[in-house]
Amino acid sequence: MKKEVKIPLFWKFTIAIAGTVALFGIINLYLINYAVYDLFEIELTRHGKNTATSIAERSIDPIVYNDLATLNRIVNDQKRIDSTIVYIFILNKNNKVLAHTFEQTVPAELITANALGPANKFSSIEIRRKHKQESTIRDMAIPILDGNLGTVRIGLCEEDYIKSINRTSRIFLLMVILFLIFGIMGAFFFSYIITNPIKEISNFAKNIELDSLDVQNTDFETIINSSELVKWKNLLNTNDEIDELISSFGGMVSRLRNTYAELQKAQNSLFQSEKMAALGTLSAGLAHEINNPIAGMQSCIRRLKESPDNLKQNISYLELMEDAVSKIEKVVGGLLHFSRKPEMEFKEVNLLEIVESVLLLTAYRLEKSRITISKSYSNEPVIISASTNHMEQVVLNLVLNSIDAIEEKKMYEPEHSGKIHFDIFEHGNSIELEISDNGIGVPEDNLNDIFDPFFTHKKVRQGTGLGLSVCYSIVEQHKGSFRSEINKEGGLSIYISLPKPHKNKKINNK
Repeated sequence: MKKEVKIPLFWKFTIAIAGTVALFGIINLYLINYAVYDLFEIELTRHGKNTATSIAERSIDPIVYNDLATLNRIVNDQKRIDSTIVYIFILNKNNKVLAHTFEQTVPAELITANALGPANKFSSIEIRRKHKQESTIRDMAIPILDGNLGTVRIGLCEEDYIKSINRTSRIFLLMVILFLIFGIMGAFFFSYIITNPIKEISNFAKNIELDSLDVQNTDFETIINSSELVKWKNLLNTNDEIDELISSFGGMVSRLRNTYAELQKAQNSLFQSEKMAALGTLSAGLAHEINNPIAGMQSCIRRLKESPDNLKQNISYLELMEDAVSKIEKVVGGLLHFSRKPEMEFKEVNLLEIVESVLLLTAYRLEKSRITISKSYSNEPVIISASTNHMEQVVLNLVLNSIDAIEEKKMYEPEHSGKIHFDIFEHGNSIELEISDNGIGVPEDNLNDIFDPFFTHKKVRQGTGLGLSVCYSIVEQHKGSFRSEINKEGGLSIYISLPKPHKNKKINNK
């Protein structure tokens, strides 16, 4: 999987703006350096051609009359009034210099540098100065009277044009840099305007605790719009997509709060339904636990009626009746405590008492199925932070599942001796409760599915498939976790891990 690269919105804005300005600058610099240069070159050629043509027309008579003084005056006057002219010289048809503007003589290599052919009416070439390599001269040749009298050569300096182009390029480059600076400032400003609400929404979403979600839509919008740089927009009474996002997210938070409240109600109902279903499976055993003491009490009452004067015997019967009432009270009290619908209220409780309470409720079924209970922990209290009633529901569901698994295995192996083993030990910063059985077990491929809603392998009694799912939800609300494995006897071992509320006395190490 490729590693994702996080690029903040500010840098995306900056890259986009810088790229746009740079592209705009490159295109325009190209236009300046090439298109504008071509325009200047055309203008320079036109100017040189017109000047050379004018000189050629004025030189006809002086050449015909061999008036060299007039020719020299024409070329020198023209050079004096035009600062772009570097030199002018006139050649006869035999390429002999008749007049020039040089201080001494015309360089021989210059005379032949731009020679006109018989059919040429105009010629233009670039010549670089030897003493100024950075300077270029545009040399142009115009025939005098179609070349019958000679040629006018004129050299124009391109340096001023190039300086003008470079000056324009520098000015434009400075403008590009300024645009880039202002663009980055604008990117920072607008990215802050956009990203600040988004960051607030992101932070708010990350810190949402569903069980304490009480922020209203209007409160949320107030939190998001509290930034000073965002308030100016509200003063203008303008709305955009960010405002719609804030409003929509606030509405979603409100709907989430209402939906979570409804979900909690449904979950509590599901918890209670599963609890009542578990009690239904215990009804026969609970009736037995109550009927036996009642039968004993009836026998004692009959004996009291038969021998009302036998004081010693009557005291003994009264003690037996008192024990029977106490047993009934204990069973009924445990039943009422388990069946009530409490809120999830966390307090410090003894995990051993929760286990013993569940074993009392399931005593008849364990006895009827001839299941042996074994424990590997001592009787010293193990304190956890839990909702007692909900944790009893978790342990009860697991014990009933173990009983069902053992009974199902007995369908195939009638002589099978059922066992359920309990152990409590420390594991890091957690307390773990182990409940293991030697029942029918679960296929290893389905081991990770047993906590999924509606998943069941029961055949003894058709289950809803919600028991372990409810247990998982309860343990998750206790900040705990489940893990399960196939044990060496082929049954299922389930471990409930719960965080320690404080430093507990060491129970067992595994």
